[in-house]
Amino acid sequence: MSGLTSALQLSTVDGERGRVFAMSGAVNSTGQAAGMLAAGLLGDRLPLAWLLDAHGLLIVLGGVVALLWMSARTPSAITAAAGADPGSTHTSPEPDHAV
Repeated sequence: MSGLTSALQLSTVDGERGRVFAMSGAVNSTGQAAGMLAAGLLGDRLPLAWLLDAHGLLIVLGGVVALLWMSARTPSAITAAAGADPGSTHTSPEPDHAV
């Protein structure tokens, strides 16, 4: 959870941070409630091992989706979307003097 909090803080504009954290909390709470409801309904009908396997599979799938989403947001993809040369590694002008 602390990794998500750090990622949200670093990738959100100051004026939008409260809205982003509110939405994150709402999604987290809704997911928790839906998970408890599903586990309660399915717990009497399916073996516990199946439910735990399905839960683990959902976590892995969520991780894969997150990795794919993050790889699409690499700096080269962002600069290409902004119209800059994606092969360029310099975003600021070179200094006039050597250090």
